[in-house]
Amino acid sequence: MRESEADKCFLRQVRSLLKGAFGLSAEQMAEGDRTWAAWLELGKSFDELFKSGVREEFKARCLVTLVVPRPELSPFAWATPRLTSLPQMTPRLQEFCLMTLELLAGIKMAPSTEMTDLFNGFILGELERLPEDDPLAERLARRYRPYFRDRGEKGSQPFEAIMVSDVPEKWKRLADSKMRDEILRAVWFPNLQPLRSYLFAVRTAADCYGLALLVSQVEFVVGLSGEVVDEDIIRALGSFLEVPAVVSAVKAAAAAVQSRADDIRKRLDELRAIEYERTRPLREARKQADDERRRREDRLLAQMM
Repeated sequence: MRESEADKCFLRQVRSLLKGAFGLSAEQMAEGDRTWAAWLELGKSFDELFKSGVREEFKARCLVTLVVPRPELSPFAWATPRLTSLPQMTPRLQEFCLMTLELLAGIKMAPSTEMTDLFNGFILGELERLPEDDPLAERLARRYRPYFRDRGEKGSQPFEAIMVSDVPEKWKRLADSKMRDEILRAVWFPNLQPLRSYLFAVRTAADCYGLALLVSQVEFVVGLSGEVVDEDIIRALGSFLEVPAVVSAVKAAAAAVQSRADDIRKRLDELRAIEYERTRPLREARKQADDERRRREDRLLAQMM
């Protein structure tokens, strides 16, 4: 596969990043390349190398092989198996990994599911560990992707993951804001999948953060109800408003929100009543079939007495 100019630029940038991050001279880089090649000839795993006491510059090479989506995007050759997961890292390696991922994001290509999930997983793990006021935490949180439009019902899994996690609520609010932006963009198409996913995720995570954030989420979805006529969404909204934590949030919300929530509940009751009447013939037919089966059983039992 021919290397694009962007690929070549990325390869140069990563080598330069490694050199600068660990204060290496050109001679030290060349010596590192020879040592790296010799290690690959042994056929040992990168997991084993990373967990050893080798210098961080070699651990950084392992990280590059993990985060790039294809071999030709690594300036450091690798032999399988490469690292199987993101390991515990020192602050300097964390910074190196993040900067490598940011360089990679500049390449015009569709990122693989594996790569984006890896990036999100790395960010989530670091946000749980880093202090809220750490500048690196801010950078990481802004790079977290809570929603993927091309994954259908599974698109909001990263949003649900961060909302149920132990990260500071500050970063949950940021992810929530990004998710709301996705919903607002989609509603006008209309594409209601992001809203469906949001309702499900919030129902799941409602007990994992403070009441104030949950109240704002309720206000958001209730405020959208006037723009939505899809009956499935009305049902989802109504079910959402029945969750105990959400009931508490509605009580803590403004009067206008409570009134709109009541309107949604009434609409849900109407839909349920319509559904009940629509399915009445089916229920009656099932009841008749059940009754006939029981009568037949009784007759057979009587014959065997």
